[in-house]
Amino acid sequence: MIYHSKLLIANLQKVSKQSAIAVFWIGFIVIIGWFFDIGLLKSVLPGLVTMKANTAFCFLFSGISLWAWYQDPGTNKTRLTSQSSAILVFLISFLTLVQYVSTIDFGIDQLVFKDSVDAVANASPGRMAINTALNFLLVGLALIAIVFQGNY
Repeated sequence: MIYHSKLLIANLQKVSKQSAIAVFWIGFIVIIGWFFDIGLLKSVLPGLVTMKANTAFCFLFSGISLWAWYQDPGTNKTRLTSQSSAILVFLISFLTLVQYVSTIDFGIDQLVFKDSVDAVANASPGRMAINTALNFLLVGLALIAIVFQGNY
């Protein structure tokens, strides 16, 4: 019975590490699409809604946070990388949600890349959808919970 539990934990950790890599690369590829203005990398199909740059950064930072958490736990550099990436995911999504529920515009939506005002289904250029922001807020909180727990 103990062997099966250890095997299950090892398999789940493997999937988690692979997920961290996949999430990082999804964010990275979309950021490359924004940097070089390659529509195919910003959207699945031309004419569809693009993944906003802040969404891509949240994917990227989520992957970095989780991957760094698995790395050499004895170094302050990996701990700081993991923790700061988790905080960035939380902050980007939290500030986006504040923008939705108030009239405040922090300017974070187009801080790095400018979205077209003619973009498909977009009331606020560059702003990730409210459900996306809420999900990344929860992801950020989950990452903060695991990377600050001190089990490095």
